[in-house]
Amino acid sequence: MSHEQRLETYFNISRKGSEFLATCNRMTSSKSMFLFQKVGDYFMVQLGIGDPKQNVYLNFDTTISPLTWTQCQGDKYYDQHKSRTYHRIGHDSRTCKYLIFRRKNGDCMYKIGYPNGGSASGVAATEKFMFLTTKNTTTNVNNVRFGCTEMSKNINYGLGSGILSMNKSLESLITQAKGKVQITPLAQHLNYPYAYALDLIDISLGNLRLKIHKDALHNNRRNVGFLIDTNTILSNIHRANYIRIRKVLVYRFDKFMLKKTLTAKLDLCYEMRSGLRLEHVTVSMTFHFRGRADFRVPAKRVFLVNKDKTSFCLRLMPTDGPTVLELCNKTI
Repeated sequence: MSHEQRLETYFNISRKGSEFLATCNRMTSSKSMFLFQKVGDYFMVQLGIGDPKQNVYLNFDTTISPLTWTQCQGDKYYDQHKSRTYHRIGHDSRTCKYLIFRRKNGDCMYKIGYPNGGSASGVAATEKFMFLTTKNTTTNVNNVRFGCTEMSKNINYGLGSGILSMNKSLESLITQAKGKVQITPLAQHLNYPYAYALDLIDISLGNLRLKIHKDALHNNRRNVGFLIDTNTILSNIHRANYIRIRKVLVYRFDKFMLKKTLTAKLDLCYEMRSGLRLEHVTVSMTFHFRGRADFRVPAKRVFLVNKDKTSFCLRLMPTDGPTVLELCNKTI
C-alpha cells in the first residue's frame, strides 16, 4: 500500500468514527495486553470464551456500548451450548434491574439500539473470559456478565462477532474488573455518558503553550470533555484550536523552507529537504489536562511519516463535533 493510500485509509477510518460519535447522543437502550489488531475499519480483540475455550473477535469499544456481547448463533460464532461455564442470569437478579435489561419468561433479556439503526438483542448471562498476556500466557476473568446475542440488525464487523465494552457503563468489562484497574479522574460528558472523557486545559507544541480557546472545548454545558476513543486513528480537535495549531506549525516549517504537498484528505503535509533530519524539524505535542496531568505525544506520533522519511503529515483533523483523542497510534 502506498503512502497516499495509507493516508486515505487513516482518514476514512477516523472520519467514520467521528461521524458515528456525532450521532451517539441519539442512541437508545430499550428496556422492552490483549491480542489486538485492526480488522477492516475496526480494532478487534481476540479472546477466549467458555470452557472449553472458544476464540472470538470483539470490537474494542470505549464509547458506545453499555454491554459486552457476542453472537451466539451460527457455526462461526460462540456456542453457549458447548460451554460448561455458561450460566443465564435470572430475571430476579440485581443485574436485571439495570436499564438495558428486561424480564421475560424467567430470563434477563436485553435489547441495545445503535445510532446507525443497528441493534442487538438476546439473553444476559455469565461466562469465563480468557485473555492473552504480554508474557504469552492467558489470564482468566470468571463470571463476566455479558450478552449472548440471538438477533442483530445492521451490524457488521467482518471477522468480529460482537463488542467488548470497555467504557464506564455498569456492565462494561472494565467496570466489572474495577478492583484490578487503576484510573485517573474523568470528566462527565453529558452527550456520551458511557465514554471516557478528560478535561483538556491547554496544548503545547514542543515547549510552546498555545493558550487554546477554552470556549471551543466547552462550547456548551452538554459538550464537555475530550473523548478517548480506540476506533479512530487520527485525533479530532475543535476547528478553532486546530487553526491555532496549524498556524504555529506552518510558521515553524516555513523557517525550514519546506515544500507543502497536497493530499486528497489531510490538510498539512510537507516534503523533507535534503540535509535536514526529521527529528529536528518535527515537534512533540502535549495535552494538558486538569490536575496537572500532562500527556506528551512524541513527534513521531504527532506526524504520519512515510517509510523513507521524505514526507510527513500532521495526524490531526479539525472538527465541529466532539473532540476525540485517539489511543491506537500507528506508524506508516
